[in-house]
Amino acid sequence: MNDEIHAYWESAELEIKTWKGVDAPCTLGGNIQDLQEKLEEHGQALSQMLAMRYVTPFKQQVEDKSNLLSAVSDTIEQWLKV
Repeated sequence: MNDEIHAYWESAELEIKTWKGVDAPCTLGGNIQDLQEKLEEHGQALSQMLAMRYVTPFKQQVEDKSNLLSAVSDTIEQWLKV
């Protein structure tokens, strides 16, 4: 499962666009809802992995990926609020 999550995010893209002639990244494009759903789905999967006793050899890797996805999710949510 962790390999599937890693593979998905290796190819996922977040489109950042300018807005009305502003020469700076201003808006998120593409299908943000799909990305948010995947972030939630994969975050839950990683949390379930952390609860398993067999995760010990991979625990740090799973924690790191979980923290990264959480940070990305929080950043997208903050960006959408602006």
